[in-house]
Amino acid sequence: MAIHESLRVAFINQYSPQDTNAWSGTLFHIRKTLSEVFTHIDNFGTCKPNNKFTRFFHFSRNVFAKRRFISTYHVSRLIFFKRFYEKKLSGRNYDLLIGPAATAELSLVETSIPIIYINDSTFILRNNYYHYYRNLAASSIADSNRAEKSVLQKCSAAVFSSRWAARSAEDHYGVEPAKIHVIPFGSNIENDRFLEKTTGGTINILFVAKDWRRKRGHIVLECLEKLSENRDVSLTIVGCNPGVSHPKARVIEYLDKSKPADLELLKTLYRDAHFLLLPTEADCSPIVICEAFAFGVPVLATRTGGIPEMIDDKNNGILMSLDAMGEDYAQQVSKSFDDTSFYRKMSANAYLSYQTTFNWKRWGTEFEKVVDKVMNNA
Repeated sequence: MAIHESLRVAFINQYSPQDTNAWSGTLFHIRKTLSEVFTHIDNFGTCKPNNKFTRFFHFSRNVFAKRRFISTYHVSRLIFFKRFYEKKLSGRNYDLLIGPAATAELSLVETSIPIIYINDSTFILRNNYYHYYRNLAASSIADSNRAEKSVLQKCSAAVFSSRWAARSAEDHYGVEPAKIHVIPFGSNIENDRFLEKTTGGTINILFVAKDWRRKRGHIVLECLEKLSENRDVSLTIVGCNPGVSHPKARVIEYLDKSKPADLELLKTLYRDAHFLLLPTEADCSPIVICEAFAFGVPVLATRTGGIPEMIDDKNNGILMSLDAMGEDYAQQVSKSFDDTSFYRKMSANAYLSYQTTFNWKRWGTEFEKVVDKVMNNA
């Protein structure tokens, strides 16, 4: 990647880009990648509105209303962000603003500086898809759509991690196709060496998720139960504590990738795993799939959101229907594992997917092209 020495860039998001937990670590890795593209880039993060009245107002309404009210895109928050960022930008000569998942932050900001907006979805896709966005009041839906449309209309380029999200920007918010770009996110763990998986012994299954409910971890346990009937199998659960136990399962409730020991343990888990299971009911572009690919781990995941663009069915993983249960996953795991040539092909292709597509170096190279296009039209 070439360094744009002359451009002064403002990186805008309410969270610190040094926070490896923000947006599943994606914010951190986008910022890290951009440091290899730009010489001058300033962080405009750690800006959290403390509007207690708005939160109390929405809490009170949620207690008595049949529909949920959320403050995420309420006008009071948007005005706060507008004032904060316009003040930060005042008197500074920036050439470009980059806002990952900065819908609320940039919605009302008035500026002549070109904006590149980055996201993995649009509000209309998240509405009634994620638990947090279900059963919303009409006013909250209107606030959210208004904020989304505002930032999409004002940005010079919108970069999405999937065609699924990009189509929504065009179809639902009327964004010009010329300013929409699709660049898949990368793995938040790097691995430059492919090791062929050993087969014929214990089947090691990995489940990495913070949200046991949305990722439907119970299906993974059902799969373990079924496989345990006649197979030597192990399951490692990382990132949450479901409060259940099984003699062939172990739980690692939390690993901090910013800590070398935790990162090494996670790498070891990926190296030892034969399959990553992700029977999620709602997802956009799960980083955990990219990470599994980085270690040649085939992924069995639900055909939903942007996942079908990541998993090439029967090539680097297997796409499962939303109504597939643990027994269905167990059947696919057994069938794939017993066919050594098929399994090794999937594993090798998973790593190839990481090398060619799902890595941050490639993301940075493709993002540079977007920057050049925006600046040439500025």
